[in-house]
Amino acid sequence: MDGHLPLLLFYSGACENATKTSDHLKKSLAKTLTHYYPFAGRVKDNLCVDCDDSGASFIEANVSCNMSDILDQLESDQLEKLLPFKDNKLKLYTGGIMVVVQANYFSCGGVAIGILQAFYGCASIFPPQDLPLQRLWRKSFANNVSLGDSVSKRFIFDDPTIATLRETIVNGPCLNRSTRSEAVTALIWGAAIATEREREDVKATNVALIPVDLRHKMNMASLEECIGNVAQAAIAKWPTEKVIDYNSIAAKLHEAIMMMDEKYARKLNEGGGFLNDLRELNEQISDSNVFFVTSLFRSPLYEADFGWGKPKWASSVMNFNNFIFCSDT
Repeated sequence: MDGHLPLLLFYSGACENATKTSDHLKKSLAKTLTHYYPFAGRVKDNLCVDCDDSGASFIEANVSCNMSDILDQLESDQLEKLLPFKDNKLKLYTGGIMVVVQANYFSCGGVAIGILQAFYGCASIFPPQDLPLQRLWRKSFANNVSLGDSVSKRFIFDDPTIATLRETIVNGPCLNRSTRSEAVTALIWGAAIATEREREDVKATNVALIPVDLRHKMNMASLEECIGNVAQAAIAKWPTEKVIDYNSIAAKLHEAIMMMDEKYARKLNEGGGFLNDLRELNEQISDSNVFFVTSLFRSPLYEADFGWGKPKWASSVMNFNNFIFCSDT
């Protein structure tokens, strides 16, 4: 799956002079690209990036409202307008640009930096044999990832609420400790499963796919010189007709993530390991209601200080159906 990963960083009171702020951001971006030079190039085809130092694209926009007018809205559809492109379509944008940045200047002096960064699946950059299994997996994945007619909602949980939620969820026999992400995801996924029961075309099984970073678990020296992620999806399942038990749901999520350990990473790296994993993934999500879950909890995004303090809020903007995205506020 190829496309651009959207990211938004909000800074309050950061801009006294838009021109100076943009110049500062451009210089910072230029310095960053010297360390990650492929992102300054252009995609030629599915096989290579031309590292021609063409640079990233930088756009400026004036927003005729205060930043709080955006942040106080629980409807997140307006956030897309702060990105360089409206839709995060699963295709390359014109010209093969790897990174596009948009600086949005609010009337109050706040700044929102919208970033689109290209990402590619290894199968498209290093295409293996076009096996029937891979075609089947692509088809199954495409059927579960849809863009367009979806509604995005933002739910804000303060620290006391999360503490209460975690205490409530772990008060059961299946799990005696949960992370913030597991607790919040269990609540939202459980509610979504309950909603699925009302559909006419209800499916028997619900599957949660949770990307897990495997880079530090693979113990491969070559990865130290590579740009990008090494990740695979943990799989949690819950029957649609089963009584919603948030303790058990959180336990399912926890167990799925814990299975993605060093032993799993070594097996994935063995001959045929990746294809076997794709086969299992395809079987798990076939004819199931799939939810995608990801989290930026404890992400270093809140360390992104350009000289006017850390972000007031950092988030992504995903317009996939059945997508749960967790981040700090």
